[in-house]
Amino acid sequence: MELNFFQYLPSEITSNILSRLPIRSLAVSKSVCKPWLNLIDSDYFHKSEIKTPPALILLTEKTMDSTWCAVFEIEDEDEKSHDFHHIPLMDLEIPHGNRGIMGGITANGLLLLYPGIPVYICNPITREYTDLGCPADCIPGTWRRVEAGAASGFVFHDQSIECNGNIHWRVFDLCGDMWICGFDVETESFRIFSIPPVGDGYRDWYLCVLRDCLCYCYPHENEIVIWMMKEYQVEDSWTIEYKLSTMFDINFNLDHLYVHLIKHFKDGDILMMLDEYDLIYYSNKTRTLQQVGMFRDGSAGLIRPLIFTPSLISLKNFGFENVISF
Repeated sequence: MELNFFQYLPSEITSNILSRLPIRSLAVSKSVCKPWLNLIDSDYFHKSEIKTPPALILLTEKTMDSTWCAVFEIEDEDEKSHDFHHIPLMDLEIPHGNRGIMGGITANGLLLLYPGIPVYICNPITREYTDLGCPADCIPGTWRRVEAGAASGFVFHDQSIECNGNIHWRVFDLCGDMWICGFDVETESFRIFSIPPVGDGYRDWYLCVLRDCLCYCYPHENEIVIWMMKEYQVEDSWTIEYKLSTMFDINFNLDHLYVHLIKHFKDGDILMMLDEYDLIYYSNKTRTLQQVGMFRDGSAGLIRPLIFTPSLISLKNFGFENVISF
């Protein structure tokens, strides 16, 4: 009988080989045999050393009290114009006791999901979540108030976005003029700085992040205009980076078009969402826009897109208790 050398490989060698696989192949490898499953799930397997490219997470309403979370691997070829290629990694239904779709932010391979109160920490790759409750349920001293400082008197608008390790919002002063408010997480301080010099007619639009730069975008005369802050918090560095034509076979109301830029690819292509329902892909080579269909059931509900760096690290490694598996 021929000897199966792979069956008797030392665990450290098997671990080294498996850790070189992409996250999708690792997920498949867990189903090969119980020894591989136990090894990948064990603390010995160095999950933190696995380098994974960003993935796209789409959140959409499944039922009145649950949200469907779909994760897609997205290709980003260097110096090649390409169509938008996406590979489904997994999808799951996240139950919650609140009506409506979840919002979320990502960090360290985890999702913070907030349909209201309570909030949840989730890792869709390991299919785990835990309920964080609300501030009133937490141990005294773990929540504290941060002084408003420079943000005092401003009205915050829209959800926050993360850029350069800080959190940003659109804010309005007492005169109704719009500004950008940045919160420095390390110093726990706020700073107010100006939006681009766009004129009064285009002040009420949207913040986003492209190429790790803070951006400001709005529709204007059949174009989507994207300003980019080339140097972080340097107001003179605002530059018009793109003017994307919206002359394509989709009917949008440009007077109230919500533009959410999701990802900027290495070849200049851009994935974006329009009006919270339609995923749109811009080809830098052909200068055209096309709709992207990523839902098997043709879901027409509101969509919350997030760029996410997948991780195999269990929530238990972060010290969370009451971790529940999907």
